[in-house]
Amino acid sequence: PVQEKPAEEKPSQRNTEQKRTDRKITDEQIENQLKDIQAKNARIETKTEGKVEDKNIAVIYFKGFIDGTPFEGGEGHDYDLEIGSCSFIGDFEQQLIGLEKGQSKDVNVTFPENYGREELNGKEAKLFLKVYNKNGLDPVIGEIYAEVHGKYIIDNEFNVETANDEQVLENDDDQNYKNINLDKNKKSRIYLNASDGKFKIYTTKNGKKIAKSEKTPNNDKLISLVEKNFDKINELIKSIFKTIPQIEMAGVELTITDKEIKIINIFNNPEYCTAVPFDKDFNDFLIYKYNHKRDLYKNTKFKLKIFKKKVWLKLCKLFAKTCYPNGLVPYISFRWLKDMKDDFIENKNIPIRTKLWAYRHGFLSYRLAQYGITKDNYKNFISDFEYKWLRHINNYYKIWFEDKITIKYIASDYNKFFPKYYYYISLKQGENQIIPMMDCPKGYGNTYDDIINLAKKEKDIALKRDKGSHGEGFYRLSYKDNKLYLNLKEATREDVIDILSDKTNEYLVTEYIKQHDVLNKIYDGSVNTIRIIVFKKDGKTPTIGNAYMRFGSKKTGTVDNIGAGGIFVSLDEETGFFHDALIITDDLKIVPCKEHPDTHLPIEGYIPNWDKILKDILEIAESLKQIEYFGFDIAITEDGMKFPEINRYPDYMKIGRLKSHSIEYLLGKVEEKKKKYGYDKRMPHKLFKFIDRREK
Repeated sequence: PVQEKPAEEKPSQRNTEQKRTDRKITDEQIENQLKDIQAKNARIETKTEGKVEDKNIAVIYFKGFIDGTPFEGGEGHDYDLEIGSCSFIGDFEQQLIGLEKGQSKDVNVTFPENYGREELNGKEAKLFLKVYNKNGLDPVIGEIYAEVHGKYIIDNEFNVETANDEQVLENDDDQNYKNINLDKNKKSRIYLNASDGKFKIYTTKNGKKIAKSEKTPNNDKLISLVEKNFDKINELIKSIFKTIPQIEMAGVELTITDKEIKIINIFNNPEYCTAVPFDKDFNDFLIYKYNHKRDLYKNTKFKLKIFKKKVWLKLCKLFAKTCYPNGLVPYISFRWLKDMKDDFIENKNIPIRTKLWAYRHGFLSYRLAQYGITKDNYKNFISDFEYKWLRHINNYYKIWFEDKITIKYIASDYNKFFPKYYYYISLKQGENQIIPMMDCPKGYGNTYDDIINLAKKEKDIALKRDKGSHGEGFYRLSYKDNKLYLNLKEATREDVIDILSDKTNEYLVTEYIKQHDVLNKIYDGSVNTIRIIVFKKDGKTPTIGNAYMRFGSKKTGTVDNIGAGGIFVSLDEETGFFHDALIITDDLKIVPCKEHPDTHLPIEGYIPNWDKILKDILEIAESLKQIEYFGFDIAITEDGMKFPEINRYPDYMKIGRLKSHSIEYLLGKVEEKKKKYGYDKRMPHKLFKFIDRREK
């Protein structure tokens, strides 16, 4: 039976009166409306030469100074500034007109008296911190200093050393550093105690010499400002780094005023400062990390593993460079050979001549029947090789999806769509540490028994490898009738601990998503998910490319992986109607599956709240502005949806077909990448090629 989509109730229109209102529209209103439409649909064209003109968008780097001192918010990199938009104060934008690409200029502007920024009157401190978190549970400030720019009068005696601290110079008249006047290009540092924020030492650099003073600089408000607010700084740092336990050490740049503390940047590999020694605890942490790495590289097995990996990567790079067009991710060079070999062996019913033609044009042989590809129309489809060559469309920002934790931080405005994250288990200081995450309930500690007790309370929780994919290493930990179960099989406490204590894997303990009863009735052994592929053809506006469903079975266990025996189900993007289920048999044939093999219930119906789900997906996709192409894995719940995972580069569908507008988008990306390497003019002479679609 086909479940009908519920009809929408409409309000009755009987006994209602409507009054007609005449409204005059002026020519000015029409003109303004047309200008708004024109602005919304305008396209930005890049000028490679020429000068900046009014209404241009200039990409600038700027750094602002007041009396020679940089101020917070006064620096920007790759900033898009529309000339004439009055985004900046005074006549800043007008002073840029006439500049050429790469040219720099000093721009002078005056802040209005009512600008409302007290910190611009010299009441701001910029601090640099080193933060370390040796066990993932207790982040600590290891070093803290402030940089001072511009005029700064010091009346104290200094000890002078060479810049590399190797030699202490004799004091003489040139090296006694009294009444130092620093110009705006010189930097000095005020080092503070990492434990309480009190003054430690003052250093300044003049040429190759470093001058140090243990006396507090005169007339300095910075130190008292930091001391007064140090507890707030420490509390802020702890609250941030407790939520990112993967980070063992990082640099933090922040500004502090009488009114607020602002984090400006958090960065990897902070500068190694040689002028002042580290505090003992921080020094011990760094020594441990050094010794640990040194001992690893003394281990013969580890060195052999690293050597093999380096050799393999070099072989991949060499093979990719020799036999493939430029732009291929090196490891794919050997994977493409494996894909063709597997296809050749598995699809025995396809003639060898047909297979060779398919491989020569970049297709796996089963694609020909899947899409109806022939010698006359093959240029209208994206080949398997081209899809692999495109990897990765999202470039640098693909790292957001390399684990399951980062994307939850990035998309924190939409946390209600992510499962709750209870614990993160990671190797710290040679031992697995159980780190409570942002959603861990109050009253739970950080032991394996706390995790088991949480499973007893929730009845179901999920254990996931932080960097796993395709359901690898996934466990559903359940508690029923006073017994523990792993993936629906009875287990002991020791079985659970053996999985979580494995030092080769980092596990994430999360909420087990309870799916909607409509899907639960068909099969409740797994969370049956929807894959929605989204792309932004113009780089801004998200579009639904494809949508399909996956159902698990007893064969797949607690996951719904199609390759492991899961069921593919077509899904109508307009209505949310799922239908026409298919399954891969043991002899690798794709056959219809009208009923679920375990429950014998028909696999068709409507996805609850489908319109809202599509709306939310597009809103989230639009908010991730740096991401152009991704696949959302969606679990339908009683009140909406949750994301088990978001994929940075979804697999090329083995069952079903990409929609025509998805193929058009991907072929456009192929041509765009070809232009980058000059292949739009001249095709590469390599063993493996993509399709030549140039007009003859």
